[in-house]
Amino acid sequence: MHYYIYPNGGNAKYLALNIEFLNKFLNLNDTYSFVDDSDDLRNLEIMAEQIRQDCKNKKAKLLLSSPKIQDTLLQNINNIGIDECYCGIKEIMGRVNVYFRENFDCKKILGVVLSGFSAYQKHLGSIIDIVKDRLQIVWIVSHSHYFLDEVLDNFSKNNELYLYADCEVLEALDFFPLILEQSNIMRFHTGVKNLKIVTSMEQLPNQVCSSSELRDSLNMAFFLSSYLNIHSISLYDRIKIMQSFGGSVPDPSPRLIKGGYPSIEKELENFGNTIDYEIKRDTIIFISTFINFENPKRVAKLIFGALDSNFRVIFKSCPPLEEDKGDIEDEFAKQFLKYPNFIYWQNSTPRLSKDELQRSICAIELYSSMMYSYPVITKRPAILLYPKKTSIPKDILENDCFYNENLHIRIYEEEDSKLLDIIKELADNKDTQRQWEKNIESYCNNDLYNFKNASQYIANWIIKWYKMREILKN
Repeated sequence: MHYYIYPNGGNAKYLALNIEFLNKFLNLNDTYSFVDDSDDLRNLEIMAEQIRQDCKNKKAKLLLSSPKIQDTLLQNINNIGIDECYCGIKEIMGRVNVYFRENFDCKKILGVVLSGFSAYQKHLGSIIDIVKDRLQIVWIVSHSHYFLDEVLDNFSKNNELYLYADCEVLEALDFFPLILEQSNIMRFHTGVKNLKIVTSMEQLPNQVCSSSELRDSLNMAFFLSSYLNIHSISLYDRIKIMQSFGGSVPDPSPRLIKGGYPSIEKELENFGNTIDYEIKRDTIIFISTFINFENPKRVAKLIFGALDSNFRVIFKSCPPLEEDKGDIEDEFAKQFLKYPNFIYWQNSTPRLSKDELQRSICAIELYSSMMYSYPVITKRPAILLYPKKTSIPKDILENDCFYNENLHIRIYEEEDSKLLDIIKELADNKDTQRQWEKNIESYCNNDLYNFKNASQYIANWIIKWYKMREILKN
């Protein structure tokens, strides 16, 4: 069978990739080509006669790739006299669903949406390693993933099973009962439940640097999730209030899983449990995620000040921003390269080394998951660079859901002159260092759920979820 896929675009590529998937696993030789309105060589009107004949002779099918503009596509097809076409997503992804149902025990399949910036899915901790002996894992991959080659190479080495899907294509997959996902807003088939692994407190946006509209959209995304993993008591309380939508949802707690923070566990293990206070702390880590794009002059001034004071400075690039803003990061870093004590930590090695973390004094930014993970791993504070205090509405500042006094030092722009003194205190005063270690350990032990054991807790929850549904008949 030959498939004419109309029009060409993101969904069309997903359909083509899944035709190749079916060819591989079912030993088929189906072919495909793309039809478009704007391409002179593949124009629908030019190809109409060939498409009509191939469809009439049962040699081909015309697949519509875009449900969003299906009315327009159908009108175009009617106008040129083609009297038969199919919804491509229903046709191809329906066959994918059938393949899995015929070849696997689908009640024991766990879908996992690939997220993050590499094959190393840090936000999932060890969850997959724990459950894979009990459940068949099927990864869901976006063809536009920036680190796709690395991901596919890793999947090949580990003989992982994966599909390409996103958006409407992903919504059509229903052969698995549960899927793990980490993105802000995703939709799934109505018969599929999803567990959202919130990557960090940053996904409940810091209103100091993001809009209420973004907060509200994320809150709705949380509401659309079947289950939502929560890291900490303080985060739980905040999300429970938000998810009640002013009382219109009386009790959201059955959907809120007190799982904890799985993404830090491997890094905690690599860093070690004991802080060596004899290692000289001489390095400041500036994280690239928000400030250097919104206020580069401010950050540049602070970096120059640190370098001129003989501190080592690491400017850490942000892997998820590589595709869109990597060039801007490169340009920003250029101005400091003349300093021998400046290190531009690029995305070829996304994770900071243990040696660098041990030498570090603090991490600096405003809006990054590292503002939570760095303190927990190193037992050193993160410094949040806030804008001028007078520029922040009072109600937003009073309800600041990102700042935590046990993890963070908050510096307003008018206080930037104090930064170097604060850093010197953190670098040299061992009593101050031990006090921060005490504060952060208090957060870890008294606020985080299942500290160091979140992956096991969530994995046990998933296994129990599947076990309970063994009596649920179709």
